[in-house]
Amino acid sequence: MNKNNTRLLIALTIGLSLCAIAGGLFYKNYTHAQVDTDIYPYDAARDEADVHQLIKDNWYWLIATPDYYFKDKIDFILHNMAPSMYEPRYFGKLHIKVMRKEGSLIGFVAYYKKSFYVGQVLFLCVDEKYRGKRYAETLLNTALEALKNEGCQIARLPTRATNFKAQAVYTRNGFTEYDRDEGYVYYEKKLV
Repeated sequence: MNKNNTRLLIALTIGLSLCAIAGGLFYKNYTHAQVDTDIYPYDAARDEADVHQLIKDNWYWLIATPDYYFKDKIDFILHNMAPSMYEPRYFGKLHIKVMRKEGSLIGFVAYYKKSFYVGQVLFLCVDEKYRGKRYAETLLNTALEALKNEGCQIARLPTRATNFKAQAVYTRNGFTEYDRDEGYVYYEKKLV
């Protein structure tokens, strides 16, 4: 083997090694949520103020009603663990999981079993400063696993038609669009 071929072989080896390292770093940082977080069941004493503020800060993306309903609606949801004050059959049925990192709220997911086979994700919200780290996917998968364990075969959720980032999260996690209207896109995923 001559000197030029040896140099070329060394350069290719170094180049391929650097590509493998860069690819591994990309995979680690952008395809999996950070593991230095914990997910807890909602605890009013610990979580109510933080969840309330996160909903208020993201009202447009989470709630279809005007702001003047904010306090009453959110207080009702959090105090009664119910998705709506108009459907008593769901009182006490809403589950909320919060994700925290070093005591700070990263985000939360709220979900419930809507019918015998259908689970509903009511809210999925991550604080703006923590977005882009796949925390939403971790919270979403926590809800989906719980709904599956409750016997749900399908999970559904709505999002605003203009919320393209949320739509990307849902489709990346196996959801497909099953309906659309003026302002919302409705997604579902088979759990079995």
